[in-house]
Amino acid sequence: MASDSTDLRTSLATILAGRPLPIIRQTAVKVIALLSSPLTKVDSIANAILHDQAFTARVLKVANSVFYQRRNEKITSLSQAILRTGYDTIRDIAIATEFAELVQKRLPQTVSLRRLLAKTFVAGHQACALAEAGRLPEAQALFTNVMLESLGEFALAAYLPKVILAVDQTIQRTGLPWDEAHLQATGMTPHEVTALVAATLELPNELVVPPPSDQRQVIVELTTICAANIFGPESPQIVVQFDTAITRIAETIRLPIDDVETLMADAFLKGMDFGRQVELDSTCFALDATTSPLSRRHSFIGLCIERAERTSGVGSGFGV
Repeated sequence: MASDSTDLRTSLATILAGRPLPIIRQTAVKVIALLSSPLTKVDSIANAILHDQAFTARVLKVANSVFYQRRNEKITSLSQAILRTGYDTIRDIAIATEFAELVQKRLPQTVSLRRLLAKTFVAGHQACALAEAGRLPEAQALFTNVMLESLGEFALAAYLPKVILAVDQTIQRTGLPWDEAHLQATGMTPHEVTALVAATLELPNELVVPPPSDQRQVIVELTTICAANIFGPESPQIVVQFDTAITRIAETIRLPIDDVETLMADAFLKGMDFGRQVELDSTCFALDATTSPLSRRHSFIGLCIERAERTSGVGSGFGV
């Protein structure tokens, strides 16, 4: 297993270093860093974005979407977008549009990047909702934290899809949850892969590796686990993992479990709505409605499907 992790580290670092267009372009890396400081001036952020016309167009498009628009007035400049929506929102848009472009440009037959992006959007919105409910500081920053936490999985899916397939095969063979199967198949945790990718792309370290004792980091970890859990196939181990994760979330933000589930189901719907702004079809968010009854995981998936079908009109085909 040690040699597997060494080979994976070497392969991934070599691939990312040699790509003219890595997962997150340098414009976005700079913008994310600037937006992470409240002392950065609006003009500095706008100028950094304006150097990349395609990036500028995507940011303005999403900023003008129904999801973010609070007035009937169109946003026509980056400075206006930043002032109208705020630093956290522009940072969310910047990171989300980068991932969306990767998804649209790279479509490996073996791994669904769109499905992966849908799962990440759900986790990001769930993290923000839970942190706000628990009155944790800087709750809105958690969307970016969750998106960046998925960097490792996106890198593997885009550039080394056989590794993702090996993890999936481990899940099918053992019934292990995603994070445990990842470690068994690769010799590395998902976070270790993310840290490697983030270092290669020179992302701000504090965005990817916050203090482990920070309650927000606990929420990032648990919502990432829960999203991978409900988007994956059922097994006895996965049912137990879901119960454990939900219980830990409730303890962290000090709310009843039923309230936590309601918040997370509402955030699932918000993730779907956000996905539409970057052209993710609702089917990318489909969950398995045939899971075994009498488990908390089953009832939660049913809650998410009910909300999605009621608001999106996708009908019974949403559950797969």
